[in-house]
Amino acid sequence: IPNLRLAGAFLAAGLVPAPAFASLVLSGERTMMGHPATEAGLRAYLDCMPDQPIEWSVLCGGQEIFHMLPMICREGGHVSAGLGDTAYSSLGQPT
Repeated sequence: IPNLRLAGAFLAAGLVPAPAFASLVLSGERTMMGHPATEAGLRAYLDCMPDQPIEWSVLCGGQEIFHMLPMICREGGHVSAGLGDTAYSSLGQPT
């Protein structure tokens, strides 16, 4: 959340061209990074999103992200899945 605030300040000052891009990091119980991979965890990020234009994507470390897809899409985000985030055992561990 502090980085979102900083991104907003950079955008407002014209130091970063709009739209900026932000990766929002969620995690499962085995990996302690970012917010929990829950709607409340993602909501914490979204509630602190700057007013300036930002494209954002969610990645989920140590847990599959599929259960978060409806909220991510509904809120206008993108998904960064399969980029070293988790093994995706439900898909035969393609990563």
